[in-house]
Amino acid sequence: MASIYKTPKSRFWHCSFKSSDGAYNQVSTKQTDESKARMFCDSLQKVADDYREKVRTVSYLKKMLNSIATLVGGEIMEDYTFRTWSQSWLADQQAANAEGTYKRYQQLFDEFTD
Repeated sequence: MASIYKTPKSRFWHCSFKSSDGAYNQVSTKQTDESKARMFCDSLQKVADDYREKVRTVSYLKKMLNSIATLVGGEIMEDYTFRTWSQSWLADQQAANAEGTYKRYQQLFDEFTD
């Protein structure tokens, strides 16, 4: 079972949990709110327990990390495909480069994805 604790030299709560290999780990939650720290720590323990039970898919880990981020008010990880990431990158390049450079990037992207 995971637990949280405070150290005298830190304003953050720390988490002690048993990892998937059976070793105990201590990490900072980077949380000053006790309830958020508890949710974070319990979520880490759940991931470690599930991993020990062979629930080891990338989609599961992304789901759990996003769940933890939501609990503590963090940023959600985007689930990009090649196409969506490339379109986002191209939009950034359009603003940062000359029109000819952008058009060349767009042409290469179109050729690659057809």
